[in-house]
Amino acid sequence: MAYLTTNDIEAMLNITLEANGVTLVTSLIEAVSEYVDSYCGRTWSHAANDEITEYFDGDTNLIKPTAVPVASIVYLKDQGNEISSTNIFNYGNYIKLDVITSGLYRSLELKYKTAATSIPKDLKGALVQWVSQIFKAQGDGGKVASRVTTGPVSVDYATKDGIPKYVEDVMRKYRLVV
Repeated sequence: MAYLTTNDIEAMLNITLEANGVTLVTSLIEAVSEYVDSYCGRTWSHAANDEITEYFDGDTNLIKPTAVPVASIVYLKDQGNEISSTNIFNYGNYIKLDVITSGLYRSLELKYKTAATSIPKDLKGALVQWVSQIFKAQGDGGKVASRVTTGPVSVDYATKDGIPKYVEDVMRKYRLVV
């Protein structure tokens, strides 16, 4: 799912894209959005009332859903048997149980609703800047500037594997570690 629109990039650069620019920006938006999903291990593509079902291995009392924060838990089942809500503690980004579940592979079925229905504003802003930076570099042979000098002032932009450091810093806040 694309998290940006061409309008976001046009507003950032204060330009109106021509047809070939729209095609390029659209492909950049798709690539950056997929990268974010992969890096963060999650998506922001659910509606507020969507019920999400995920399966987890047993022999645990800690569950880490992918569409966090969890707004509400519809149910949690272990081998088809519902676990009492008094044994389930929703901390938003993870769920703790006061019981140890069976040790079977993918024996836990969790159905829940998420509060994460759109990409966080700081992450969207970082992605807009990243796509804009890549787009502006296309007229420069595709080279992204790592240093810009104007008169006596020089600015260095830190990158890692072509990802601006500020983008990676923001993405790291939303990365799910399993």
